[in-house]
Amino acid sequence: LNLELAQDESTRLSLRAALTAVAKTPLAQLQGRRLEARDFDKIVVDDTPRNFLTWIGSGDNIKEEWSQSHWHAFRSQCREEFGFDPEKQDPLYAAERLAERPSQAWENLWERFREAPQLYRQVRDKLEQASSNELAFDPEAWPQENQRREDHLRQSLLSLQELAPHEARERIGHLEHEHGERRDWVWAQLGEATLAQALRPLYDLATVTQVVPSFETVEEFAGWYQETGWKADAAALEALRIPQKSSETAAVHVAIRVVYLPWLHETATQFQEVSAKQDFPQADPVSADEGECLLFVDGLRFDLACDLAQALENQEIPREMGFRLAALPTVTPTAKPAVSPVSGALEGGNLPSTLAPSTKEGKELTPYYFQKELEKAGYQWLRDEMDLGPASDGARGWCEAGRVDRRGHDVPEELPNLLPQEMERVRDTIVALLKAGWRRVRVVTDHGWLLMPGGLPKHDLPSFLVEGRWARCAPIKGESQPDVPKVPWHWNRLQSIAIAPGACVFQKGHEYAHGGVSLQECVTPVIAVTAPDSIERNRTHAAIASLRWRRLRCDIRVEGTITEVYADVRENGSDGATSIITKVRAVEQDGHASVLVSDEEKSGKPATVVLLDAAGRLLAKSETFVGGESA
Repeated sequence: LNLELAQDESTRLSLRAALTAVAKTPLAQLQGRRLEARDFDKIVVDDTPRNFLTWIGSGDNIKEEWSQSHWHAFRSQCREEFGFDPEKQDPLYAAERLAERPSQAWENLWERFREAPQLYRQVRDKLEQASSNELAFDPEAWPQENQRREDHLRQSLLSLQELAPHEARERIGHLEHEHGERRDWVWAQLGEATLAQALRPLYDLATVTQVVPSFETVEEFAGWYQETGWKADAAALEALRIPQKSSETAAVHVAIRVVYLPWLHETATQFQEVSAKQDFPQADPVSADEGECLLFVDGLRFDLACDLAQALENQEIPREMGFRLAALPTVTPTAKPAVSPVSGALEGGNLPSTLAPSTKEGKELTPYYFQKELEKAGYQWLRDEMDLGPASDGARGWCEAGRVDRRGHDVPEELPNLLPQEMERVRDTIVALLKAGWRRVRVVTDHGWLLMPGGLPKHDLPSFLVEGRWARCAPIKGESQPDVPKVPWHWNRLQSIAIAPGACVFQKGHEYAHGGVSLQECVTPVIAVTAPDSIERNRTHAAIASLRWRRLRCDIRVEGTITEVYADVRENGSDGATSIITKVRAVEQDGHASVLVSDEEKSGKPATVVLLDAAGRLLAKSETFVGGESA
């Protein structure tokens, strides 16, 4: 073959061990150079660092899986590159050398481990068993040292409850300086530095809450909150969102309560005082222009809206963001109709326990009558499982999306981790509305909320002074004068509402609450989104009229445009990779489709039935349970 070979014994042994692999190697890969032992070893062992890390973690177990030629090549390369013989030295010693990194080759091997430590978890165990050299101590290399520092950080955070808020904030700054670097350690990638990761938002929280604002007007307070104050709320949520063990969660909760709760209480107290002096400004209703759809998101707090706006910007969708003040009290029955286009068609008489206004005909505004009033005002009522397109170029729409407030009341302890998914749902709805043909979408909400792990402080309010008690507000009974802040009801300013002072609640046990007067509850976002020229409009309209399950088969009836419409069932409605049916089915001309779930274990599990156009774009969706009724 006219190949040039080195004549040393190592080359001969490596060629002999690799002979079968060499025979299958294209000749062009061997020509034009002098072939040595390392060339033949690399043919058998194509990735020495990967094999070395695998061997450190598995030792003799992996050796038994390898062929004799593979072992020979691997051993030869380890001797040449690392000065290490795996035949004579054990994995534990190799782990020590990996941590100490005595040469550039070992340094490169460590970097390979750092790139993807999840692939070599057993290497982590060997490092934990190995003993560190105190004279050449690199703390990052040793998982036991990282764990020691995590334990120290946990104790330090727990001890914050013994400090005054300003002292706790200063202490968090010192802890960030001491532990912040561990977020870049390899152990953070393995989920073993969660408190170091939580420390970053805790430090941001401590920084923002150093300032308790003091202004003369409600508008000045609101302007400060939309520029700066919301960052404290965002930081608290981020710290709560980082997954932790129960002992670590307790430490994070202590830190949040020590620095965040007093700040919430003080800012709310000052805001309430200014509101009482100024007479809280009336909330203006929002109406849509022609070709515009109003998207209502219950409980879209300002910090969440900032995340949503950023997600839209990332998709190069033009948006403008501002704020408006919520109607008082900040509960959905009062504040939702106040932000709607039908506000002028509603009125309030005597204060009902529901805190809802009435129609001009004297009907209390239930969800049913709210929809009827919107339709009477010429608005197209949309739901995310229906046809989302405008009925005409001059149409005005009303759509609702997201379950932020519902999640907050039902599972407050899980809310931080559920919010990203809820914001994705809202973003997807905005995009779907734009693709369906709306020129503009304006996102509005009714109120924000307070969230405090361990519960908000309770303020006693005698029951004989009020008609009933919500978490942060209560209708005042007759001429009673409870010793708490009071605000006029938005729908009849002759009626008064008792408001919980500061960040307190009238009922014990609330981690999540709204209805009172605070920046978080009252300063609500408005996001105006304009359809970009690049967005591909979809004029195909289809809606899911009904679903019926027969065991694992789902019969779907579709209304609207039927041509080239397809039905699918997915675990995640926006992700086609999560489809659980045997085949996506075309909707028949009579508007029917029948699909079969392929896995019996999915029975009873939540899923989403979706309709797609020929390009795979989402037309409509409906949540359901496999084998059951639609949710």
